[in-house]
Amino acid sequence: MSYNYEGLCKQYIEYNLYNKGKSHKNTAGKRMSYRMDRLYSYNSILCIYTKIKGKKIFFIDNNIASYSNTSAKHKRILKSELKEQNNQKKHFYYMEVKQIDSTKNMIKSKYNTITELIQRHNRARSNKQIIKNIIKDEYNNLKLLCSLIDQRTRESKLHKEVFKLLIKHKIA
Repeated sequence: MSYNYEGLCKQYIEYNLYNKGKSHKNTAGKRMSYRMDRLYSYNSILCIYTKIKGKKIFFIDNNIASYSNTSAKHKRILKSELKEQNNQKKHFYYMEVKQIDSTKNMIKSKYNTITELIQRHNRARSNKQIIKNIIKDEYNNLKLLCSLIDQRTRESKLHKEVFKLLIKHKIA
């Protein structure tokens, strides 16, 4: 066994998207492994693959990446493999979340992140464009999450509130 993190991430993605390969695999020392829809870094869930309303989504847990330099490396490699696969065949989504939780909680977390970024954008003297681009990416992720839940809930309408804020602060 080796520490081939790139190969393991690629196999994890291919297994979940195309049902190719083994349902579980790990690197030497079990530093990184996957079993079915879950990818682990040192036995902590780094990523979960799910299908909601026909949309294929990989949720990446940001907190895990702060555990160690190797976990941060695992996250970077996973994101790189996801980008590469998505550039070839755009048919799935991936997003970073503060914690893999219920969809409603992830929506609230994205909403809070965006409002914090808007405040940061308003105070910024430089890097406004970088913050603006991050806000737009987060807003697109929020819209996707909102489309996955019952449309009668308050959380499903949060992306509309954020859109109003973006217009108000001339970011949209």
